[in-house]
Amino acid sequence: MSGDRVLPAPRFREFELGLTTRPYANHDRFGPEGVAAPCVVYVGGSVVREKYERRRATEPRTLVEPFAQALGPGPHGPVDLWVVPCPVDTGQDDEWMVGHYDDQLRPEVSLEPTALGCVGYSAGAHHALLLALIREAHALAVLGPAGLHRTVDAKRHLLNSLASKRTRPLQARGFNNDRDPAGAHTQWSRSLPPGIHVSWEQRPGTHRFPSYVDLHVLRELGVVAP
Repeated sequence: MSGDRVLPAPRFREFELGLTTRPYANHDRFGPEGVAAPCVVYVGGSVVREKYERRRATEPRTLVEPFAQALGPGPHGPVDLWVVPCPVDTGQDDEWMVGHYDDQLRPEVSLEPTALGCVGYSAGAHHALLLALIREAHALAVLGPAGLHRTVDAKRHLLNSLASKRTRPLQARGFNNDRDPAGAHTQWSRSLPPGIHVSWEQRPGTHRFPSYVDLHVLRELGVVAP
């Protein structure tokens, strides 16, 4: 329970992709079924394989509950939430998350999403950024910039090309806590192509997920309607 809202029962999904580690994700549908809705894809931070496997048997309430709070009490339009652990041992390139969304996550939702929002925490930030650009997401939120350098430094030409083809800029919000050892965001935000409009907010805290989680930004960015 979050406030007066009953949380939906998560739908756990495993995907047999012939990889060393079987990817998995949790899907939550907030609101009625059978109607098109915005879709939010959250990509978590990097963990060791042992923790990745332990989390396979647990529900991602530390993410789902703040998401429910961001939706607010009372009625609202439907929305789909995918909670995706950071890929482990995929043996694939950084665009793996795009194919995972296209081939496994997206087909689980019967109707085409009305909007796509991407959230990346820590190492998941670069997966979220690439997915947001390649699949024309409406908005991006980054909780901790640790993973951005992997994309910004290594994929600069790709980012510039993708951003230039967008019909409208990608609206992004970033959060960088003052005691995060990953460092300041400024070195990467200056390197992002002009097609990405990102505003950064620094708060007190560390790199731990509880210091960062604030999904109300999805309402501010217009992905999740009030």
